[in-house]
Amino acid sequence: FRKTLLNCCQQEFEKLRGHGPVRGHGPAASQADAEKANKKKEKATTDADGEEDAKLTKEEAAKIRNDEREAEYARNKVKRHMLGSIRFIGELFKEDLVSSRIMQHCINHLMPNKNAEDENMENLCKLLDTAGGKWESQMMRVGKKGKKEGEANAAIVVKTFETMREITVRPKIHSRIKFAVLDILDLRDRKWKPRMAAKGPMTISEVHDEANLEQIIEAYLEQI
Repeated sequence: FRKTLLNCCQQEFEKLRGHGPVRGHGPAASQADAEKANKKKEKATTDADGEEDAKLTKEEAAKIRNDEREAEYARNKVKRHMLGSIRFIGELFKEDLVSSRIMQHCINHLMPNKNAEDENMENLCKLLDTAGGKWESQMMRVGKKGKKEGEANAAIVVKTFETMREITVRPKIHSRIKFAVLDILDLRDRKWKPRMAAKGPMTISEVHDEANLEQIIEAYLEQI
């Protein structure tokens, strides 16, 4: 069971690696982007030549708006799936079904250096929010190989969070990503203890996250 689960987990992470930054996904997104570019090109041509009216008809404008909505929906769907997959990996780690070595592999892929993609940093924040406390605890623990291994692991942990701090002051970083990283650093400063907050109704985003995680778990179980 564990081997099958880990294989499924690896396949899901490889899919995530194949997507790269989430800028679009599938035929709908690609077609919408292409049509949008063509429309801009046609408009620029007609403006330059002055031979045709550059204004779009109502039908064309409506089609472009619809394509843009479909592309945005596809991007959000891929993004939710990625975040759900990353959270699932974190949950497996917390249950000792994934090793700290695999966790470190995921972290290194998502943040190879301070120039990591914003979308990858969002995924990294989700991973550390889910299982960062246990990962750091295991990495700082002296292993069977003794003090030398413990020092090497401690250096990896220190470097990881130093890089995250460097990313927060990176020029032109999206404010949403910046504050997500700062939240993780703040969580670590509190020894991975979340702030006390009154429980209330779930937000729409939280509902989507929970539903997406359940779908991923069901998909994995069907493959077993």
